[in-house]
Amino acid sequence: MLITCIVLAVSFFLGRCSSGSRGGEVLHGGTTVTVPPVSVDTVYVPQPCDTVFVPVPGRVDTSRVINDYYLQKIYRDTVFVAVNTGAGRDSARAILTDTIYQNGIAGREVNFTFYPKRLVRDNSVGLLSTFGYHNLTIMAEYRYRMMKMYVGYNLIDHAPVAGVGFQIFSW
Repeated sequence: MLITCIVLAVSFFLGRCSSGSRGGEVLHGGTTVTVPPVSVDTVYVPQPCDTVFVPVPGRVDTSRVINDYYLQKIYRDTVFVAVNTGAGRDSARAILTDTIYQNGIAGREVNFTFYPKRLVRDNSVGLLSTFGYHNLTIMAEYRYRMMKMYVGYNLIDHAPVAGVGFQIFSW
């Protein structure tokens, strides 16, 4: 008797687990009936584990809260960074723009600009030549910032040459 009850209970549970929820054919009253598969469209939404009531501090303007909820707020944050590279001290700027709508982030944008330090030399030495009618000059040049000083020798006239120059603009 006990074994019969156990076999019936096991067959009952096995029958429940293998019901027609997966679809297929079932024998019902001597005729075969096709059962469509059951689609599950339930989405699990996690619930908070605890809820704490916080009293409202004073009077609250409900229409102001609702208007504020539907405002689109844009926040910008500018970050400057100085980077020490092998060529010198470069800098970069990042502008972060967040758009907040209905208490959530509706959009995010990042603009990044890199400013490399240009190689600027204060001193330089050069060798140059000029030539023309009765003129073949070889000169040495010393440049300090925007000033240039020339010293050379004219090979045709056999005369020394000297000069001073000033840089007006550069590109």
